[in-house]
Amino acid sequence: MLDRQFQRLNPVDIGAAAAVLLAAIGVIWSPKLAGTVAKATGGIKSVLVTVDVKAIPAADPQGLLNKIRAEGKTSLVIRNQPHGSVNLKQATAISRRVVVVLPSGKVTTAPDPNASGFSTLDARFILQGEGQVTSGGVVLGNQALKIGSPIELEGASYRINGVVSNVEWGIDSQLWSIASQHEPKDWSNADCITAGVDIGGRDDLAAVAYCARFPDGYHDLPDGTQKPIFKYDFRVQSYLYPDSKRDLTQAPWYDWLRSGRLIKNEFVINEIKKKLILDAKDLEFAGIAYDQYNAQQLGEDLTAE
Repeated sequence: MLDRQFQRLNPVDIGAAAAVLLAAIGVIWSPKLAGTVAKATGGIKSVLVTVDVKAIPAADPQGLLNKIRAEGKTSLVIRNQPHGSVNLKQATAISRRVVVVLPSGKVTTAPDPNASGFSTLDARFILQGEGQVTSGGVVLGNQALKIGSPIELEGASYRINGVVSNVEWGIDSQLWSIASQHEPKDWSNADCITAGVDIGGRDDLAAVAYCARFPDGYHDLPDGTQKPIFKYDFRVQSYLYPDSKRDLTQAPWYDWLRSGRLIKNEFVINEIKKKLILDAKDLEFAGIAYDQYNAQQLGEDLTAE
């Protein structure tokens, strides 16, 4: 049986909210928006917008796709109005598929045998820029974009209609740079250490984060009392399954793998479990924050240890 570290597992976020940090360890981009970028209240964040284009008539779909890639940028056109230019991070063809019922009764999918008879462009574009994250969506090019939003992409030889199929954003690059410059602290001086776990998905990062709290003096209040001041330090280890669709030969994945910040392993959950058990003896953290819906089994296993 382990010490009391696993006696107080709780799905509620504990102490310094280490689990919240897990949302910030994804891809940190440094894109530049060439046109007008929305600047509402709050900070500008790096964003990735995925746009799906389907059944666009084209005499040479592959040739058109190659031209779009070569340009490296595309202009946003929303409601017939130009909304600036963004970097084109990726452009890939999407193959049509049909549902097939096998003689055994099993239902599966297969490439559409009639696809070669249609001269159309079916593709997925990933756009990279800077925008404002608001309650109404990501504002990119002075326009709020959500999944399902119609959008036009325009280049030197094309103007095509598409639909937003995904929106992602990372932590502000300037804020990340400032936070990354602090000197590491001696965790033996921390008055509290907590852990957070996100087991991710098959093509998503999983991670273990630790948060240490350090007393840093007092703040004098108007009523004559004092309020303690704390500083926090974090340690994060990320994991990814080998069959992930992400291109691990490209930045930042390659750099993270080489530095050890990201570990590729077939048994991610088991690796997380082993790390938590080993670190519990060294760090003596007060508790673990985890998602009770997708990490319940992991929590039960750790409690049983």
